[in-house]
Amino acid sequence: MMSVPESFQWLEPEVKLEELSSYSEKNKLRSKTEKLIRESLGEAVPTKVMTSIARKIKDYLTYPPLTKKEVNSLIDDLSLKHGENLQLFIKEAETVSIPDLFKICDLANNDRDNNAAFHTSVDIAYSSIEYLPSEAQFKSKITALEPSVGAGVFVFLLAKKYPNLVLEFDCVDIDKNALKVLKALADRFNLHNLEINYIHDDFITTKKLSKRYDIVAGNPPFMKVKDAQLLKSYQGEVLYTKSNNIFTYFIEKCLMLAKDLVLITPKALLGAPDYSTSRRLLKSKAIKHINDFNEKAFDVRIETISFYVSDKADFPKHKQEGEEPLVLIYSYLNKTLEYKHQSYITDNLFDTWLLYRDAAFDKTCETLSFGVFKVFRDRQLTAGNTKESGKYRVIKARNIGNNQIIDNPKVNRYVDSLTQLAVSQYINSDSILIPNLTYNPRAARLPKGCIADGSAAILYSESGYKPTDCDIEYFGSKEFNHFYRIARNYGTRSLNIDSNSVNYFGIRKR
Repeated sequence: MMSVPESFQWLEPEVKLEELSSYSEKNKLRSKTEKLIRESLGEAVPTKVMTSIARKIKDYLTYPPLTKKEVNSLIDDLSLKHGENLQLFIKEAETVSIPDLFKICDLANNDRDNNAAFHTSVDIAYSSIEYLPSEAQFKSKITALEPSVGAGVFVFLLAKKYPNLVLEFDCVDIDKNALKVLKALADRFNLHNLEINYIHDDFITTKKLSKRYDIVAGNPPFMKVKDAQLLKSYQGEVLYTKSNNIFTYFIEKCLMLAKDLVLITPKALLGAPDYSTSRRLLKSKAIKHINDFNEKAFDVRIETISFYVSDKADFPKHKQEGEEPLVLIYSYLNKTLEYKHQSYITDNLFDTWLLYRDAAFDKTCETLSFGVFKVFRDRQLTAGNTKESGKYRVIKARNIGNNQIIDNPKVNRYVDSLTQLAVSQYINSDSILIPNLTYNPRAARLPKGCIADGSAAILYSESGYKPTDCDIEYFGSKEFNHFYRIARNYGTRSLNIDSNSVNYFGIRKR
């Protein structure tokens, strides 16, 4: 109705409503006009909305997004890896779109590889924070923290999300040049509701953060901490985390500081044994939203997710009295959006989260006996210490068919000695082989007199169980394929067969 001007004539000029006295006459007129009026109003879009859409289309057509090649060329041509040049560019680049401006700032960062500072695109960041509380749930201000701020895409998106509230934002980064870039962007955007406190420090060890924040959001670095002394200092700053990947320390410290927390992390968080503690800590909160980005979030071959967890355990529009929290899950790969109960995806026998668990998966579970196998993967055999002929054949993933070993001269490798090879303990055993990094599982027996390299997982039974041909062939079946894809959350890269995932290779009950 807001788009309909007061001068608009709903009826033909010759129609005089005051002259229609009987109900039948009025009803006849209504029948004649109601469909047009209802369709016009029901299908109309407010003028302000259409204006905004049109403006964005015009901006997109006027300043089309730059390709990665164009961004890199721009960085090289204008020497934007020099901080002063980049800050001047931020101030003067009127024809560059905001998403491209963030991309340029991130890719021009000289220390991005050392600090694992991946570019977070505007659309990925927005989809991560989309379901944070509305403005109405806060008073006049929001306290917020970005623990590894980089160019600050989360900072500016949150300022836009809450335009009528003051955001007191603590922005932390280990790279002082990143903070200079952030300040240049803040000056460029000049958002009236944003108050930034710039903190140059290591987020894990800093003593400059003591309060709890309304919102903590960010994309922490994903990398192993190789410095033993630094790793020890990180472990001293938290209560539970012991892993060697830095993002897990961000998770625990952020949980201590946040009422509402949004982070982007590797997808391996969902199931890898190393991240069991992080899963347990997150599960103690209300998990409200998970994005499964698959490989679509970054320009690198890594699968990622984002999660939103909160102290408040409800989704008012969907939670019924006595029900547990619901998690909204979006899959970029499958294009699905669905709610699932938190315990349904986080509680199971094998300490993994199952985002896509469904009735078919549960039905298959009822037919299988789990925990039959343990797993071993070789870490010693390489192309350099194997050869084209020799005494002992080395089975590779590409040699494994469905209950058969495929002879392929282009793939076959050999060694002459088993001395000091840990994998030698499985020679002539009743083990089976499964390709390690695959979402289309299949299995075959380890041939006598052979070993396997790290591309194949060796499954063995400590109880002495000897798999039958039917057991082995089942792992290549359509039913198990669907089951295993769900067990691995439709992963395409986070697929190492480890001490958790090996348990899903169940034996059918007899």
